[in-house]
Amino acid sequence: MAQLVECHPHFLFGFSKIVEKLQELKNKLTLAQSQVQKDVNEAKKHIQIEKNVIYWLTEAENVLNEVHILERRIKKNKRSFCCWIQRYQLSKKIEEKTLAIRQLVTYSAFHIMQFFESKSSNKAFNEIMEALKDDGVNMIGVWGMAGVGKTTLVDAVINKVEEVEIFHKVIKVDMSQLPDIGQIQDNIADSLDLKFETRTQKGKAKKLRLRLEKEKKVFVVLDDLWKALNLREIGIPFEGNRKGIKIILTTRNRTVCEEMRSQVMVSLGFLDEDEACTLIHMNASLDNAPQQVINMAEGFAKKYCGGLPLALVTMARPLRIKDDPDCSRLEGIDENVLQTEIKENVYPSLEKSYNHLIETTKRCFLLCAIHLHQDSIDVEDLVRYALCLGFCQNDGSIEQVRSEVYKAIKELKDSCLLLEDDQKRSIKMHYMVSSVAKRIAAGEDSGLVIQMNEDGSDDDSSEEKLQIRLIADYYKERDIEYFERMREVKVISLIRSEDNQDLPFSLNALQSLTNLRSLELEGFKQLQDISALAMLTNLEILGLRKSEFQESVVILGELENLRVLDIRRCKFLLRFPPNVIRRFVKLEELYLCYSPVEGSDYVARRGGASISAAILQELKLLPGLASLMLQVPSQQFLEGVVLPRVERYRIAINRSFKTDPVTISSRVLEISKRFPLNVISELLWNVEFLQASNIKKINHIKCLTDGTPSDAPIATILQNLKGVRIEDCKHLQVIFQIEKEENQALSHSNLENLWLWNLPSLDCIWKRGRTPGQSIRLASLKAVKIVRCGKLKSVFSFSVARSLECLEELEISSCGELKQIVEESEEISPANTNSDNLSLRLPKLTSLEIRDCWRLEYVFPKFMAPKGLPRLQKLTLEELNELKQICAPAEGREENEILCPTFKVFLSSLFSLLATVIHHYLHKYNLFKKIVLLNLGPLYEVLSHSISF
Repeated sequence: MAQLVECHPHFLFGFSKIVEKLQELKNKLTLAQSQVQKDVNEAKKHIQIEKNVIYWLTEAENVLNEVHILERRIKKNKRSFCCWIQRYQLSKKIEEKTLAIRQLVTYSAFHIMQFFESKSSNKAFNEIMEALKDDGVNMIGVWGMAGVGKTTLVDAVINKVEEVEIFHKVIKVDMSQLPDIGQIQDNIADSLDLKFETRTQKGKAKKLRLRLEKEKKVFVVLDDLWKALNLREIGIPFEGNRKGIKIILTTRNRTVCEEMRSQVMVSLGFLDEDEACTLIHMNASLDNAPQQVINMAEGFAKKYCGGLPLALVTMARPLRIKDDPDCSRLEGIDENVLQTEIKENVYPSLEKSYNHLIETTKRCFLLCAIHLHQDSIDVEDLVRYALCLGFCQNDGSIEQVRSEVYKAIKELKDSCLLLEDDQKRSIKMHYMVSSVAKRIAAGEDSGLVIQMNEDGSDDDSSEEKLQIRLIADYYKERDIEYFERMREVKVISLIRSEDNQDLPFSLNALQSLTNLRSLELEGFKQLQDISALAMLTNLEILGLRKSEFQESVVILGELENLRVLDIRRCKFLLRFPPNVIRRFVKLEELYLCYSPVEGSDYVARRGGASISAAILQELKLLPGLASLMLQVPSQQFLEGVVLPRVERYRIAINRSFKTDPVTISSRVLEISKRFPLNVISELLWNVEFLQASNIKKINHIKCLTDGTPSDAPIATILQNLKGVRIEDCKHLQVIFQIEKEENQALSHSNLENLWLWNLPSLDCIWKRGRTPGQSIRLASLKAVKIVRCGKLKSVFSFSVARSLECLEELEISSCGELKQIVEESEEISPANTNSDNLSLRLPKLTSLEIRDCWRLEYVFPKFMAPKGLPRLQKLTLEELNELKQICAPAEGREENEILCPTFKVFLSSLFSLLATVIHHYLHKYNLFKKIVLLNLGPLYEVLSHSISF
């Protein structure tokens, strides 16, 4: 005992301080208990309270009861004389309880989020409730970013189903806290008051299955699922679409929903700005707060939280001061306090998502950290960075690296760590996720050292280990020593704004960067000392967009390891030398664009067409060229120039690109004024998007495919085409014509969009030859727009129309000779009009607009199937002077059997439309509130007398 006292003398001589500490922590625990209990009381009206919260409340109550007992002993100890042994024992007991209280206080910061009715949550809630009513749905997947409110949503669903007593048993399992199947089985058994007599997983699974099969209707919630589960191994009878059980799973990963074969997948999104402000006011004490505090809180939420409920509730916690009626303590809270709260309570949850990624996906995720918050991230930038930093396992072609990066991007989107962007080839990061990515990337273990400055300001940290250096507005001139310190840098990107483009820049500053693999300089109009580039022997990517060269660029030929060359919008003061491009034997991607206006002018001023012709003649000598972007005037094509067959391209002849993407995503031809078939013949094999406009010298070409090489059948072209846009071609008579005998079927055409405008000589779109069995099927076609095609008499043949399984939008205007949309050909016998084999259905057509087609008598042919337009939502008919009926009459069929009663109708200037037909249809389907009648002449008077709007 003497030894014990010697080791812990404070138990004897620090008794008063020990008691004071107990009282202090007791008060903190009491406050925490009161706050948690209040949150629970408010939340349990809407959601199911987690078991760990209930457990904490129970433990807090027990500990406080024990403290009350200790307080009585302390009071007794102070009143009476006690031996030092008793005081020692009491002090020791108090300290033990103090440690228990401290731990409870530490873990009192629960995220008890009430179900907040937002546009996104209400939509998700309704989708789930509808799915629960559907006997054909057994598995529902709810997915979304960490902290978006998935658990809160399903708790609201549980409360609702319990209220209306849809299910006999409701079971919820927190999957994040249960790492193995055995624990999951035990948790389900507890909910069923089931005792296991066996400890083996198979034995438990059998008993669970038997018990669950006895229940008539069971609702199982698997919350926070990280990977797909085998329900059979657990004992949940799910196979065979058993109607007695419904399962909802929540997950951060869409792929988990798919792997669990969810019939309905519900995504949960973010709050908008107004909803975010409402949630903050619900969770903070801002009613009497100073206006500057309210403005600070709302501004912080808008700038940093991005509508993420967890972040909003977390940042509101320091603003929730219940014992401060006048809110004076709120004046000491600023953005730093809120940022600390976010970092401690939100970031760890997001980092958990990162930790579940595979290594390659993790590295691509960290590459996204180089971009500014809320900026779009061009995926092709990531491809180039990944190539130069060796992030991808595949060390092959750029296309192979691109494939790995895009695979990682999909995984990150499915994991809700990346968001879709309005731009097709770009992605976005939520601000919170971006902050987490930057924090991880800045760590020593990330293997990634990046400097990103928006304004070109200096940041000398970690320069010796720097791998990527990006400056969004490079205006300060650096000396050679500045770049020499970047010994390990592999990627440099310097961009100059328009205000700073005339500042000189010497490439001598970069000549010591022997490890550099990617150099991109944009907007440098005074590039000097080009010869210094020859020292960068490991350079694989060179981008010089919008830059100007004051001296010869023949030195570029020394960069024999170059794989990507981007010289879009560049100007060469001296003639671009021949025999340079051919030296890039490893080149895989080439980007070369001249403005059509600049092209002729600039070439004439600077000494000949060889500026770009030298490049065009050498393209065939690049064995590895896979991607080509080319914008060039047609006069640059010298005799004998044929563009090579490449996997991906975007080529504009005599026109400018509307957008200027980093790279090429598909195969696009945009041609104006002249149609150089000899030059592009090799590209017709796999063209996906074709746009031709204002083709004037086309007298000898009556059909778009005239002159197609004999080894490139139109069947092949149609199978690859996805979009066609033809405008202002005055002599064009046919778009696609199949004259020759072709063995290749056209049943798998990928054409999705067709846009024809101002083609006055066009009399046929698809023209078949006379070979028996030839057919054209357009099963992928979604949208057709035809404008000012004056000689066109019909749009689709009957056989083509029957293949339009995906057609959604059809718009026709100013086609004066149009008599039929679907041609009633001689192959349709009147006796077979009602035959199922000869009936026509357009199952996905939602919008039909026809204007200024004066000779059109019927919109739909007589062989339309009953209910042949099940999804039609909008019908617009204007200036159709000879229109008699919407559907051509057929024996034994009424007009209204064809149409769907749910669409909106707009009628204008339809002087011949039979009033009795439209009147009968409107009355039968009660469309009075869905129809607009304008300028109908006598027809309007007939209808207005019998329709009261």
